[in-house]
Amino acid sequence: MRTILFYHIIFLVLIFKAQNNFRIYSANGELFKLDVNNVLVNNSLQASVLVKNLTVDTLNVNIEFENKVKAESKIYLLEKSKTVANKEFIYKVENIKNKLEISFVNVLEIQKLIEPIVPLKPLIDTSYKYNNNVLGHFCELKNSKPTYFNNTPKQGNCEVAMPPEYLNYVAILMLKTEVADDKFEVVENVFRNNCVSIVQTNSLLKYIDYEVEKLKLIKIAYFNIIDKANLKNLESSFKFESSKKGLQNYLSEVKNVKQLANINCTKAAEDIEIKSFTDKLTTLTSDNERYEIFKKLYTNYCYSSTQVKLLLQPFIHDREKFDAAKLLYYYCMDKPNYLLISDVFSYKQTEGDLKDFIEKQN
Repeated sequence: MRTILFYHIIFLVLIFKAQNNFRIYSANGELFKLDVNNVLVNNSLQASVLVKNLTVDTLNVNIEFENKVKAESKIYLLEKSKTVANKEFIYKVENIKNKLEISFVNVLEIQKLIEPIVPLKPLIDTSYKYNNNVLGHFCELKNSKPTYFNNTPKQGNCEVAMPPEYLNYVAILMLKTEVADDKFEVVENVFRNNCVSIVQTNSLLKYIDYEVEKLKLIKIAYFNIIDKANLKNLESSFKFESSKKGLQNYLSEVKNVKQLANINCTKAAEDIEIKSFTDKLTTLTSDNERYEIFKKLYTNYCYSSTQVKLLLQPFIHDREKFDAAKLLYYYCMDKPNYLLISDVFSYKQTEGDLKDFIEKQN
């Protein structure tokens, strides 16, 4: 009985004896086969071979490269001549003038992977609680993506600014953003869907780093600003004189929106006149030049929506096309068909901008 117990103890000692790994790789990426203690480890040629869970300290290693060059070596899995456990011993083999040399590289602690690698799903599904929230009548978060409520008047202009707590909701959304484009998208949606004061506008623009982007957002927000008498205060959001000048130019253009809205075009110009106008724009080399000439000449005619599409064709970029389209709207004799010009734009976003613009004029 004691003898059986003794052998059981020996068996358990052998099972739980210190285990180590042995890794060997080709320094030049050449393929080889590895034999350890007269056992072939890899049937197919490899550039790196790992042998796991070794319970012996001494290895008789035989290596044969693809070109049949061979090497034999005795390797000791010891650290400072002492037996160790849970270590990975790394060696390399080099083919130097058809002579293989095996050398020690490093010894590392074996790191076990966390189990399970993918955490188990909690018994109580809390995803709805944490991913779906309603922030007042400002927006609803679905899986961290905001869906905005439209709080602008169905009829008439904006007269009352959005509630102050909406700025707090914006701060919550900004904590979830990681890149500048996402911040721009949040502020853009606030301006499109809410009435704002100049003070609120300047607060929202602080989230935007680039002044050219701030100017784009002001153009979106303009029709929803309640206190247009204070528009000059928007300059405080800009540092550079060029940006302030760009703001002044835009505000000068939109000053006459009401006058433009009263223009009564009932008959379109002759097609040959619009073609001549279009040809002048086509000969120019850049959209900036085209737009400058366009602004000097476009008030000389009334247009059909078909002629508007023709006149916008020479412009390359959506930015200038959209700016020109907004000005031409007031000189179009068939405004109910104006949305049909949308296919001149390259991006769906610009089509949406035109739709918003038209809705605000009606």
